[in-house]
Amino acid sequence: MKKLYLENNKLILKTPYDQNEIDALKNSFPHARWDKLNKHWTLPIANLKRSIRFANDWNITIDDQLLHITMPDHPIGETNITLNNDTIQITIPYDPVPVNQLKTIPGTKWNPTTKKWHAPTTSLPDIIKWANHHHIPIPDHIQQQHEIETKKQQHHHTLAHATTANINIPTLQLELYPYQKAGVAYATEKQRTFIADEMGLGKSLQALATTEHTNQYPALIICPTSLTEDWKTKIQQALPHRTTQTIQGRKTPTLTKTDYTIIGYPNIHTQKQHLKNQKHQTLILDESHYCKNPDAQRTKAAKHIAKTIPTNGNILLLTGTPITNMPAEYAPQLEILGHIDKFGGRWNFYKRYCGAYKDNWGHWQTHGATNTTELRNKLQTLCYIRREKQHVLTDLPPITYNTIHTTMDKKHQTMYNHALNNLQQWYTQQQEQLAQQEGTNPTAARIRAHYATQNHETLIQLTELRKITAQSKIPHALEWIQNANNSGQKIVIAAHHRHIVQTLANELNAPMIIGGQNPQTTENAKQEFTNNTNCQNIIISIDAAAHGHTLTTSNNMLFLEAPWTPAKYHQTCARIHRIGQTKPATIHNLINPTTIDTHIHNTLHNKTQKTQPAITPTQIQNILNTKPT
Repeated sequence: MKKLYLENNKLILKTPYDQNEIDALKNSFPHARWDKLNKHWTLPIANLKRSIRFANDWNITIDDQLLHITMPDHPIGETNITLNNDTIQITIPYDPVPVNQLKTIPGTKWNPTTKKWHAPTTSLPDIIKWANHHHIPIPDHIQQQHEIETKKQQHHHTLAHATTANINIPTLQLELYPYQKAGVAYATEKQRTFIADEMGLGKSLQALATTEHTNQYPALIICPTSLTEDWKTKIQQALPHRTTQTIQGRKTPTLTKTDYTIIGYPNIHTQKQHLKNQKHQTLILDESHYCKNPDAQRTKAAKHIAKTIPTNGNILLLTGTPITNMPAEYAPQLEILGHIDKFGGRWNFYKRYCGAYKDNWGHWQTHGATNTTELRNKLQTLCYIRREKQHVLTDLPPITYNTIHTTMDKKHQTMYNHALNNLQQWYTQQQEQLAQQEGTNPTAARIRAHYATQNHETLIQLTELRKITAQSKIPHALEWIQNANNSGQKIVIAAHHRHIVQTLANELNAPMIIGGQNPQTTENAKQEFTNNTNCQNIIISIDAAAHGHTLTTSNNMLFLEAPWTPAKYHQTCARIHRIGQTKPATIHNLINPTTIDTHIHNTLHNKTQKTQPAITPTQIQNILNTKPT
């Protein structure tokens, strides 16, 4: 017979062996003890109320004497749940079982000031389950709030997985794909959110569209230094009526009232006070995982700047890094968004989602990944939208071309200008000599055409310009590639000059395909890139790898240099865009817009002239009249 009764001021529970019941008993009463001699369980008398509830749940007979015992109330009183603004507050007498279970609810933390447990309203579903399990009464207003939160979470989940939205932005000059409209709708409603789409899906355009749609100006864009010029170009293309300014270096800037201010991460620490005074309404952090280290100066500066954004303003964090890669990186970014309290603070976040623990030297380790499904669901409900190319196949063309603008440092700018001056002098001299021989004006079109398209020396000197331009782009390329690798992408990097290919291969510790290579070495390079999950990059020489090689393990190619002819450009692109490719391919072109790059790419992207040379007489003259900035 199963029975609960009192003996010598101890509760005695006699019950036949039932594994499920014993497990429940141990879970509910950590201090329960098994008496081997008398074959029963003993429970502390302080657990009387809980013991009676347990007996009722498991159909255990309760001695009448126990029903007439009145235990003194706990000094704190009965457990109760209240709602204060957007915070759930729980008052509970200390009892290890319900308290320990309460601690496991995401976002819950002890407040020493109020001497209550606090939790965000987003944790209400878990709190309701906890209260029901421990027979804690739930007030009507809490139940009503729970119903509101449930509907809200369902709405946010639908919003995060929408494939399109009714978004119309008349002033936006670029067309949004359906999934991008859904992203703008999500960001508009959330205001403070991650836009975490896979690389190549247009996070930047969605951020600009959201800012324009909400009309939250002025806006501040913080990005890697190598992308400041790229952002300026994107704004000019998408929103030509908007004004921009870029802060370079760490000297006190002369700031004007513009719609967009662009600054690189290395400068925000020294410029944070000047930026604060601008009273921005929107903050955009591109490659926001640059703020993954909570102790870094740029992370602290970003938090400082984020606090100046009004509550009705936008904070948009753009990153292609999936949650599961390193959840700890999201904690400082959630602080920038102002959402970390909804996870119980940064350290509660580390403990629940990063498996935080102290190592043998007493140092906290936060590099794990735990409860990732829960984290993903919670983030999507709160502030996270991510689409991958495989999910938006119907929206995307089979191949997409993406331009990344960059700038030239002073060293390479000097070298480029020197080479350009040499070319200009040589070119002018040759024109004048030929004109004197033929009695023709040196600027005649026929004279220009002769040296632009037929003279071998012209191509040699133009090649020198290309080489200097490529060298100047290597640091920017390495930074971009690292960001792409961090988001889980394999990248094929294409270049023309042998020295550039070898430099990139050494810097990235990556295999390469280059002219003069042993056939077996080339095959080994392809196999390593294809089969080794730790091999994220391969560098290919455009001349050596433009034909016959299949590299469809990647669907992203970066051109550090472009070839002379459109035909060779498209043949190189076909290394990833061919039979065997199951994802839309993206071709990224790293371009310095004030160098020879622009003149080459303008022709390469003219699809009606694929067989024509990339350099024409008119373009030669344009190159001679252009200097980098």
